[in-house]
Amino acid sequence: MKKIEAFIKPFRLEEIKAALLEAGVAELRFTQVHEIGQDTSQENYRGTEYEVDFDARIMVMMVVEDDRVSEVTGLIRETASTENQGDGEILVMPVESMISI
Repeated sequence: MKKIEAFIKPFRLEEIKAALLEAGVAELRFTQVHEIGQDTSQENYRGTEYEVDFDARIMVMMVVEDDRVSEVTGLIRETASTENQGDGEILVMPVESMISI
């Protein structure tokens, strides 16, 4: 089994969720994260200017059988892509065991 963590732009969540559920991925977990990258921008809030050096992302987590990794990561990549740099990342890690509580 493999654990897949996909870091995506928040506006892509519903599309990715629908595609994964349609593909039969049984359980998905989501959490909001912030990513510190190389890009910074200037924001103005109530007349005060400040620098923003992080981007909001959604981390989508799932565990899949080894033979489904390529299919699932391809589906995430296709659905998350806007064809611009910085659309996200996908990590794949081995899972030794998964124990239900």
